[in-house]
Amino acid sequence: MPLSGKNASARCGTDTVTQSLAGKRRAGFTLIELLVVIAIIALLIGILLPALGKARNSARSLKCLTNTRSMGTAMLMYSNEFKGWFPALPVANPPETEIAMDTEGPRPAPSAANPQPRGNKPRWGRQGMYGGLAGFFTLNQIGQSDSSNRNDPLRGFVRTRFGVADPFYSDRRTQPALPRYMDGFGALVCAADREDRMYDYHQSPGVQWQSGVPYASTPVAPVRSVQPKIPGTVDQIASYNISYLYIAGLRADEPEVLSAVPMWGDETNGPDNGTNAWYREGRATPAGGGDLVTNSSRAAGAIASQYYGTVDNHGRDGANFVFTDGHAEFITKNIDRTFFGQRDSPQSINAIVSGRSTWLQTID
Repeated sequence: MPLSGKNASARCGTDTVTQSLAGKRRAGFTLIELLVVIAIIALLIGILLPALGKARNSARSLKCLTNTRSMGTAMLMYSNEFKGWFPALPVANPPETEIAMDTEGPRPAPSAANPQPRGNKPRWGRQGMYGGLAGFFTLNQIGQSDSSNRNDPLRGFVRTRFGVADPFYSDRRTQPALPRYMDGFGALVCAADREDRMYDYHQSPGVQWQSGVPYASTPVAPVRSVQPKIPGTVDQIASYNISYLYIAGLRADEPEVLSAVPMWGDETNGPDNGTNAWYREGRATPAGGGDLVTNSSRAAGAIASQYYGTVDNHGRDGANFVFTDGHAEFITKNIDRTFFGQRDSPQSINAIVSGRSTWLQTID
């Protein structure tokens, strides 16, 4: 039976509302659809995150490579004014005619077996006693300590090797070697450097700076762990906010070397001073006396001694270095053995003149 006009109109209105509500219900997601969308998003994140991490690490490594190249430029500018020599801190009373070695005490008496005795240590072996690598930039290492904050981990630690009463190097110079060749100090900090260790042999004359304290996964007093920050002023430069090490004793023009060798690049978190560089296993003196063989490389996550570890700027991958000819590159091999080993490699500085590497001093 056909509906009257009024009833037909009402039925039509009801159908319209029902269809509208049904349309609104169809516009939303079902629970299954929502779960599928979430799963797809999670899958995409899982695929993209490693790629984003690699891109971030690549950008940091590139910035670090730029830093090392900038320092290489500064070093070459310095060498142009000093007969091809790269900078070295002056040692106390170096003999003018003897470049290779320096006497740190009385020279042994000549004998038939040793007619021309030399000093016991390389000339460059005292570099660490002059404020470490920071000593090339400032004589007044104030650092970034907030003296008003008693909880500041840097408070009371950083103090200069050159006191107020003695504001000069051993040869009475009062101007550091490198600041005048630099526009700023951003090149001193690697973007990938998450941690630096503060070893007090850089600041304390009485500490055995040559051996220092070996690297440990948890810092052992007096060593402290800090996050490096770019120094705002030259006096804020200290050992813990320089992400690099330097190999003193090299020249821009090395006639006794077959190929260019690295001189400035990523440090490790260990005490890269002298023979301890690159987690070289050595001996330390424990509190009770005697010898203690260190295992720094294992603590740092390195595959072996003389390699970089997981805790370092670029992990185990390697390090950025600038070479004596000014070019910079990322090195993945064993730097110590390849470039400074005893003729182990044609790239070694000792390939022509045996013992040339003993003239050098690694410092951080």
